[in-house]
Amino acid sequence: FFLNILRRKQKKMANPTKLSSKERETMEPFENIYSIIRTIESLEWCYTRGIIPPKDYDRECKKLIHQYNLCVENMQNFPGLERFMKDFEIDSCKSAFKRLKEGRTGYQGEDVDKNIAGMVSDIVSKLLSLLDLLSMDYKSVDEIVPYVKDSYYSLKKYPKLPNDFKGLTNLEKWNKTLSEKKASESIQEEDIRQLKFEVQECYDAFNQLLQSQAICLILLNHFM
Repeated sequence: FFLNILRRKQKKMANPTKLSSKERETMEPFENIYSIIRTIESLEWCYTRGIIPPKDYDRECKKLIHQYNLCVENMQNFPGLERFMKDFEIDSCKSAFKRLKEGRTGYQGEDVDKNIAGMVSDIVSKLLSLLDLLSMDYKSVDEIVPYVKDSYYSLKKYPKLPNDFKGLTNLEKWNKTLSEKKASESIQEEDIRQLKFEVQECYDAFNQLLQSQAICLILLNHFM
């Protein structure tokens, strides 16, 4: 039905025919989706060529994906994205199709502040050093506390850390507990095992956080 209306509209100049109010109302959401697909495709073209700043691309693309979802939700006769693009002869818009099917932009945090990347590298390095130390059978307080303290304060400085990040709370607890002991004391095997478990848990959670914040690629590039 909507294709027939579109064809009538396309022939308007050659054979003028007014669309009825009902036809215009039916056609409008399809026109909106058509426009959104075309716009996303153009946006992708600009993004991949560095014409538009990454964050601007991400913001605008998210808006368009949201608008598309709203249009589809409010339509009763939508045939599906693939069928729609084929029927309207815009199935060559592969990038737009991918964005709308995945429901997310192609932005991967490539313009993240380099200071953030350096902080991430420092946090990961300190957590790994602490894990290595705990795996090498070190048990003296004066050997372990400096690594726990460095990991804690490095993580604490990270500006994108959620307020309820459990790893920071655990490191703070261990830093306080171990700092109250004498330097010559040895940490019990049970405590070493628990500390190692919680540091590994913190490391894994921090990596998941980086992925959710699209900073993982920046970290990878930093180490290469």
